[in-house]
Amino acid sequence: MTAIVPTSARPYLPSGLRGKYLLQEPSFAHEKGASADIDWMPNYEKYVKRTEARSGLPNVQTVVPSGWPEALDSPLAWTSDTFDNKEDMIFTLDEQQKKEVYDAVTKFKSLGLHVRDINRDNFQLPTLREHLDAMSDDLHSGKGFVIIRGLNLPTSSDDHDTIAFLGLSAYVAPQQGRQDQDGNMIVHILDANNSSVPKELRQSVYTNVAQPFHSDVFCEILAMQTKNCAQSGGNSIIASAWTVYNELAATRPDLIHALAAGNWTFDTFGRDPAYHQRPLLFCEDGKVIMNFSRRLLTGAPASPRTPGIPPMTEAQAEALDAVHFTAMKHQLSIPMQKGDIRFINNHAVLHARDAFDDSDQAQRHLVRLWLRHPEKAWRMPKGLEMACDRVYAELGSEGDENWPLLPVVSADRLISRQKSCGQG
Repeated sequence: MTAIVPTSARPYLPSGLRGKYLLQEPSFAHEKGASADIDWMPNYEKYVKRTEARSGLPNVQTVVPSGWPEALDSPLAWTSDTFDNKEDMIFTLDEQQKKEVYDAVTKFKSLGLHVRDINRDNFQLPTLREHLDAMSDDLHSGKGFVIIRGLNLPTSSDDHDTIAFLGLSAYVAPQQGRQDQDGNMIVHILDANNSSVPKELRQSVYTNVAQPFHSDVFCEILAMQTKNCAQSGGNSIIASAWTVYNELAATRPDLIHALAAGNWTFDTFGRDPAYHQRPLLFCEDGKVIMNFSRRLLTGAPASPRTPGIPPMTEAQAEALDAVHFTAMKHQLSIPMQKGDIRFINNHAVLHARDAFDDSDQAQRHLVRLWLRHPEKAWRMPKGLEMACDRVYAELGSEGDENWPLLPVVSADRLISRQKSCGQG
């Protein structure tokens, strides 16, 4: 396969996907202060042209930043070829384990407690707990993702499966985080096509469009439950950020410098201040953390970039697209099934999704949590520490956060550029 190198060689894109990214002829910003021409959905032709235009530049860094690893040797640095059998990556509950979860849900509901109070003591899983503890270790120091399958609860109650999701999460990563300024602890991800808000005005998380590779900003462990699948498409795709790092460190260390620089502009979309700046890539305690959402950097169709904020440079545009297309090269797609629960180390595993089509009988619906394990959590770098502290700060009264077990998607939420902190 062709590596991404600073020559005229065309960067790698998997066979069959190139047409998806050849959107328009590229143009480049040469005037001082002009922002690089880059799209929210990565454009492969622009990426190729930009790489060719920037090849051979003088004074390009040829080694990674001082103190950074030349390569990351860890189970977290995997590719799609690492796993011989995808089924081996899925923990499928047997009938006894399912019953254990069902009984725990029934017992918890009988206590009359709020779902915010679910913990290991009141949601007891005597035989599953050992497996869940091992999954938690795998998330933090193993391959960085876990899939649990088979949780199709035999009940007509719509909240049972969400309670089961919260109960399992209490073992894997027990601390829950606020996902937006409204204090939503649970977020429902679906195509809100039956709303009165036109698709072009809705944030992408509430449409059926594809999502580029990203991480959920300020999240440590991303958890998603599949309530239902689409008629077609909509698969969640993951890629190791550590593998992306290793390839760029070996072939384009100058892009590692660009990603680690502190001058990336994150749009706040109307808040004060209008933007903040920090790196996309951090190195803390020998661990590399990649944290970014393209929407906050490039803008998106329903979230136009705020005029007047510092522009994105050509080097940044190349580095950002290099992350995406390198992730595509090594991506892993495991088709979802109804009831699946996925836990992802948001620091080291990027995620994306395919476009999808719903039908009257099959409508894609995910439930998302932002989690943290206080004892196993990675130490946060200064650029992320304050925001993460706000997300995972100790909960106050019940009125300080919202726990919608069923979808409640207002028109304000569908169009708000500030409340869409993650994607799905």
